[in-house]
Amino acid sequence: MTTERTQRPATPYAAWFAVWAFWTLFGLVLFGQDFARSQRAVPADDWRPLLFCWLTQAYAWALLSIVVRWLSQHVPIEGKHAAPRLAYHLPLSVLMALTSVALVDAVGSLLKIPWYLPDFWSVFPASLVIRLPVDMFTYWLLLGFWEVSRGHEKYRQQKQLALQSELQLSDLRIQLATAQLAVLKNQLQPHFLFNTLNSIMALVRRQETAPAEQMLERLGDLLRCVLRDTDAQEVSLGSELELIRLYLSIEQVRFQDRLHVEIDVRPELLRSMVPNMCLQPLVENAIRHGISRSSAAGTVHIKGARSGDSLRIEVHDSGSHAGGPTDRRHSGIGLSNTRARLHSLYGDEGRVGIEACAGGGTLATVVIPYRTMASGTLPQAVQ
Repeated sequence: MTTERTQRPATPYAAWFAVWAFWTLFGLVLFGQDFARSQRAVPADDWRPLLFCWLTQAYAWALLSIVVRWLSQHVPIEGKHAAPRLAYHLPLSVLMALTSVALVDAVGSLLKIPWYLPDFWSVFPASLVIRLPVDMFTYWLLLGFWEVSRGHEKYRQQKQLALQSELQLSDLRIQLATAQLAVLKNQLQPHFLFNTLNSIMALVRRQETAPAEQMLERLGDLLRCVLRDTDAQEVSLGSELELIRLYLSIEQVRFQDRLHVEIDVRPELLRSMVPNMCLQPLVENAIRHGISRSSAAGTVHIKGARSGDSLRIEVHDSGSHAGGPTDRRHSGIGLSNTRARLHSLYGDEGRVGIEACAGGGTLATVVIPYRTMASGTLPQAVQ
């Protein structure tokens, strides 16, 4: 069960501190430049009035920048109607510049900074001439900054939403693929079990009780092997060959001396990963269309080999020697099921091939990407 943690909204103190720190630094930089220039011209004994002057201007625009941000949100200069909105901001820039000059002169007069004495109305006209163009330019700089900042925030949110949508779509695809694989696998298990039970019933009808009992005993072992990895889509090749060995042992009871089995897989390949129950349909196909159609003895040969980054597994039967070759490329639910599972798991890298051999019989080939299991104990090695 998934639980969600409620996140508290972030407090604005950090943002306010950052704004205050930025404008303080801005005022200190301007003070440092002006103080260094004045010291070269006329050295002054007291630097504090100059510092108060620049900090007053910086803090005045720190307050006004909040107003500019509000204006940029309600009268943005982006979109189809950018030109009329730019014209709308022109008188606003004049108004904000006037406010800045008035605010700085008023604070300067109250703090008795020498540049703003003797009183507000005596200094204000001269301040307008000097600072009005600069403060208007500052307004436009702040407006552009807030526009860019808001555009970046929109882009970040859209990118985050797109990423979330992509992740949700990916999760849905994974869930769909898992559900499809589960359906295919659940179709496959009863398919071969019913075929095995039919073989046992045939022995019972012929009153061959000893072979039937032997098949039932081996069927129990086979069921335990199948149920052990019932939820796994991939198992080790060693586990898959153990299941095949149990299945073929049941068929050998049925065919007695007519069925010979050869398994040629090198020990280092037993840890490679293969789809669960991918070989059983191919072996069943070989027995049904090859061995069972002939009264003579036949052989099922299973071979595994690595080819670069791929694992190639072959199931070859010696053929029926009766009635000519048969086309098995689309035979049965097991083969079509295996083909669908390989495509779902590996895409174009997983494929099944069926072809008639020149010397007789049929060769079924499974090719999948070569990967090994991380750890675990292999089942009994197939000799």
